[in-house]
Amino acid sequence: MKKCMNEILQEANDAPDFKTRLEILSNYDHPALRTVLKYVYDPSLKFLLGSDPIEFNKNQIGEAIPSILYHEARKLYLFVEGGNDNLTPKRRMQLFIQLLENVDPGEAELLLHVRNKKLPYSNIDKRTIKKAFPNLL
Repeated sequence: MKKCMNEILQEANDAPDFKTRLEILSNYDHPALRTVLKYVYDPSLKFLLGSDPIEFNKNQIGEAIPSILYHEARKLYLFVEGGNDNLTPKRRMQLFIQLLENVDPGEAELLLHVRNKKLPYSNIDKRTIKKAFPNLL
């Protein structure tokens, strides 16, 4: 089973040095991980979900399929400017809440940080991502 993205990012964040951080990110390289990181650090992607707290029912342990975000990351376009202009703000928020409720609780927290374009990992910054994935940004 794949590690959840939040676990990968935490492992990289906790690495003792920059080189090890890059190795960890490289070892877990996946299009979905790149997608999530792009949505955080690409300034042209603007979320349309506001910044207010979002109430949702966190998945209980065992109910979520760990690493489901690997399959769901492709839906992130729905939540940004120009992604799907046919969605009403209410429907967009409903879809985001459904996504949060379907993924592992740690991945849901990660998605909330992605929405705010700031990861909770102090050692995973734009410079790190540019070095780990040179063609991403």
